Formats: sequence, structure tokens, C-alpha cells
Amino acid sequence: MRLQLNKIKGSNSIEMIADFDTLEDFYTEALTFKETGNSNFFEKETNKEDKAFVGLSKTEVQQYKYSYPFECEPIDLDIFGHSHIEKFYSDDDGCDLNYDRMLDGFSPMVNYHRVTGTNTGKFMTIHVNVSENCFVDSKDMLNKAKYVVSLADSLENNGIRTKIIVHECSKDPGKYVIDGDEKTIARSCINIVIKDFNEPLIIQNIYTAISSWMLRYWLFCFQTSIMHPSYGYGSADSLKSYLKEESSDEYIIIDSGECLNNKECKVKTNELLVKFGRKKD
Repeated sequence: MRLQLNKIKGSNSIEMIADFDTLEDFYTEALTFKETGNSNFFEKETNKEDKAFVGLSKTEVQQYKYSYPFECEPIDLDIFGHSHIEKFYSDDDGCDLNYDRMLDGFSPMVNYHRVTGTNTGKFMTIHVNVSENCFVDSKDMLNKAKYVVSLADSLENNGIRTKIIVHECSKDPGKYVIDGDEKTIARSCINIVIKDFNEPLIIQNIYTAISSWMLRYWLFCFQTSIMHPSYGYGSADSLKSYLKEESSDEYIIIDSGECLNNKECKVKTNELLVKFGRKKD
């Protein structure tokens, strides 16, 4: 874990950023109590049994840490177009000869290769904010997980390698207390890489890492392990301000409040169609 505590200019509050390179590292830290945490809340969260709110029982949460037996119902996003065969010419390799090009001094050998119909490049990062307020049903949160695995599957099938990062962004999540020094956390963002570019896409793994239990069990455990949480653990915050320095051409954001039902999924798909030039705004 890499932890940053940044003082907010003109305020006595701080911003807390926690980065994890792997899901395994995050799980280890989530169940490791720290001197800055709240032991009563930590005990409560690690032993919580609330299947309706969390989405799974405590036993099931532990059982499905890395993979959930989820069968993806594919969504035909059609954002990046279908692959197609494209003709090109070569000087010394091909399956046919273009005699006219040879006479004109151009590369004469005819060859073909498959292209994906996209000009977005070969790599794309999907940033997923799993932070949702308490009134959002766990089943609605799982719609977001389904959408993300379908989106990643569509990208990978079109030759684009994906990196997926889960985020939990909160306003006023609690206080950071160490050696009697108490600092109010105005906002926090926890970032977990759940799939890197060079790793295969296993949709069951991605689904469980974006699920309602990722937030309402694992992330709540981590928060209580490192801070004194505020009432309700604060409120969900947008991810967009944390990514402002990156090029928006290189990533997709699925933010808090997005893709919680079929209508919102269609809205996000239309946004992506516009983003990648497949449809006019």
C-alpha cells in the first residue's frame, strides 16, 4: 500500500489517497488493523452479517474473494465496431500480384490483415468508482459490475488491452488519528488495480471485485482499519476530479451513480459512442 495524506490548502483538513497494485495486497491491508483505526468499528465490519445490504453473507464474501461464479449476459455495446479484413500492399510478401502497381513502381504484392475498426489505440484503462450511498440497493450495484465486465470483454475482443482500476471515493469519510493528533479527512480515494494490461480478462474475477460486497464489506473493513469513520462513512464522491491530469482519450470512467440499471447503462453506452466517434452527439 502507498498512502498519501495531503493537506488541503486553506484548510485544517486532509485528503487521503491509498493505492494498491494488486487485489491480494488490498485484501491483506483490509484485514490488518492499524494504530490509526477504530477497533470497535473494525470488529463490527469484519464480523458483519447483512446479506441484503452487502449482497452476500460473511461466509460467501470470504469464499468469493477472487472469483464469483457469474455467467456474463453479454451486452452488445458495439462501441468500437466489428473487426474486418483490410487489404494492404507489400514489396516482397503477398498472396497476389497487382501488375499495374508494379509497372507504376508501387509495392505490388497484395496481402490482407484483420483490423478492429477502431482508432483508439491498443490500450484502454477502465476506472470504476464503486462508492455508492446507503440507499442504493446491492442488486443495483451489481448492474454496474455486469456492465463493466461486458465493456471490458467488448474491448478485449476487439484487440484492445484493458487495465481495470477500482476506486472508492468519499467525502468526509472520517478522521485520521495518530499520537493524539486528529485530522479531519475531507475526502479520500482508495485505488485498487484489479487487472493490468498484460493479464487475461477473467470476467468472474472482475465481477466480484466491482460488486456490492467489495464496497460494503472489504472497503468498509479497510476504512475502519485505518481511520475513525464518520456517520455513514461519509458520502459517495465523484472520481472525475482525481483523474483530471490524465488524458481522457486513454481511459473510460464508470462513476458513482452510473450504470445502476438498464436505462443508465444505455446512457453510458451512448456517451461512449460519442467519445469514440461512432455516433453524433
